[in-house]
Amino acid sequence: FRKEAERKKDEFISIASHELKTPLASMIGYIQMLKSRAAKSEDNFAVGILDKANKQSKKMNALINGFLDMKRVETGKIPIDREIFDMAELLIESEEESMATMSSHTVVFAPVERTMVEADRDKIGQVITNLISNSVKYSPAGSTITVACVNIDNMARVSVKDQGMGISQANQSQLFDRFYRVESEEKGNVSGFGIGLYICDEIIRRHHGKIWVESELGKGSTFHFTIPI
Repeated sequence: FRKEAERKKDEFISIASHELKTPLASMIGYIQMLKSRAAKSEDNFAVGILDKANKQSKKMNALINGFLDMKRVETGKIPIDREIFDMAELLIESEEESMATMSSHTVVFAPVERTMVEADRDKIGQVITNLISNSVKYSPAGSTITVACVNIDNMARVSVKDQGMGISQANQSQLFDRFYRVESEEKGNVSGFGIGLYICDEIIRRHHGKIWVESELGKGSTFHFTIPI
């Protein structure tokens, strides 16, 4: 009975996610069209409101994509399209994408080395963006997020370090489980469904790499992942 209930729940999530994507895509298109017209007429107030609406719509789209990716992970159908690229360049792109939706934190790159890898560029970019986003969610406004990329023992290691609240040892062991979210009194209103790190873990596994966290309560967290060079 439990397996059947789980199957029906997953089926509902999958169908609902697919059905939501079409009207949401149309809504994003309409918002961008209105924003363009408002900019031409120099209606700065409307441009500002539509820009915020666009950002929220993109957040909703990311949540829906997360559910769809989760289903692909569970069925082993998450596609991996490999190409050769420089991880350092991808880091810059991911930071720009993250900063487009938030300006409350400073992102510092240190150190970042030219690191050529053969991997799925979009999927690895998704992992980096997710780690930066999490650092923003769980650290105070105005704090610094440090992103690094180095070569260690023929592995590319990417690290994202924040100055946030930190994660207890008990929580660390469950961070990459499906739907698991760190609870705290300070950050009780963080959005999301706790599937981001679960998907990141699977993407890195599919690349024969490893993802983990080093953290101490009150002293921030550093997320690392490695993939072969």
